[in-house]
Amino acid sequence: MAMPFSQFFREQWQELPIIPPKETCSGATHIITGANTRLGLEAARQLTAIGASRVILAARNLEPVVEVRPPDLNIHDSVKASAKQATDRLDRIDALIENAGAAYDRYTLAEDHEASATINVLSTFLLAVLLLPKLKESAKRFLSYHILSSSPAGPAG
Repeated sequence: MAMPFSQFFREQWQELPIIPPKETCSGATHIITGANTRLGLEAARQLTAIGASRVILAARNLEPVVEVRPPDLNIHDSVKASAKQATDRLDRIDALIENAGAAYDRYTLAEDHEASATINVLSTFLLAVLLLPKLKESAKRFLSYHILSSSPAGPAG
């Protein structure tokens, strides 16, 4: 049976409980792209609230945050440099939450491809592939790794 729209709308404004126990994130390192707004920012807040040891926010807009590594997903070399910096400097990466995205109102090129495809697909995949060895290494030592990807591309207010 379908949920009535009024119930769906009301539930969008509910404050949800933090479900994972603190032990899940204790000592863990999480990297979040697109972490300066919306879902990425809220993920950072939630991870911090449940005790993640390190939450690295990867965002082009450098608001005051815990730690920032600013990859420009329009430029593959920037993605590669950020991935190298993360794998070289971090002793572990437990989760990669890829939330960065873009939508343009006109055709724009980045890295010889349409810009939103570069940001939303190519660079997102590139970053995951480059960090996967470190994620797997961390998983062997700490028993877990996650790659989460969302596509926030769309009209933004």
